[in-house]
Amino acid sequence: MCRLVDVEDIKIVEGGNAQPAAVVNDTLSSFLVQQVQQAVQLQIAPLQQQVETLIDSDAAMTRQITDLQQQVETLIDSDAAMTPRLNNLQHCGMMSDHCMVVWTNRLDYTANRLNELLENKDPLKKQG
Repeated sequence: MCRLVDVEDIKIVEGGNAQPAAVVNDTLSSFLVQQVQQAVQLQIAPLQQQVETLIDSDAAMTRQITDLQQQVETLIDSDAAMTPRLNNLQHCGMMSDHCMVVWTNRLDYTANRLNELLENKDPLKKQG
């Protein structure tokens, strides 16, 4: 045996005052929404802090990467500038080696020629 009841006819007694169910429902809904919002804010605040920390960390890492890229570019430029100098030094070294060989040969020739001249001018050899 069921009986249909209009919602407006339902009264909820709160603190001794009878109020329509719709008014109590709105009050309860507002309270629950407020509680859920507070709970969500409590959970969002640490996440927002973590996101801000990650953003700061990302910015710091980006600066470090930029600095490292600049250092690499400087090293590349320095290497490019040094390569011709090294090539010149290498060429000078080879020329120096060549000159030493030439001068050594000349000194050997001069020494041999002096020895020959001394042997020919040696008075003992002429007499003998």
